[in-house]
Amino acid sequence: MGSTVGDTLASPIGRSVVEAREARAAASEAYRRERARRSPYEAIARTVLKLRMDRDLTQQQLATRVGTSHSQIARIESGQYRPTVETLHRIAEAFDLDLDVDFVPRGRREHRATQVA
Repeated sequence: MGSTVGDTLASPIGRSVVEAREARAAASEAYRRERARRSPYEAIARTVLKLRMDRDLTQQQLATRVGTSHSQIARIESGQYRPTVETLHRIAEAFDLDLDVDFVPRGRREHRATQVA
């Protein structure tokens, strides 16, 4: 990774990860499309990771509660895996939560990972 400078993660060459991501997005339509395609999965990943960390669980412990493998939890938390609704339901149950799927107007999407108790 890089070193932390203030609130920004700096890469070894001095450019923040966010700056590098934005520069690449500005230069590549394909990158922007792929980033948009992965966005929902990254939001799920952040939520699952936050829930797991808040409850002081390892990926293996969560996998056992969900009835799946450690590698599947790792893939979900990577933000690059498309979990099924059934898997999300089992994850919610492992945290003693209900799964809530919602449709919201575009442009008003919330990052619920920061709102989950």
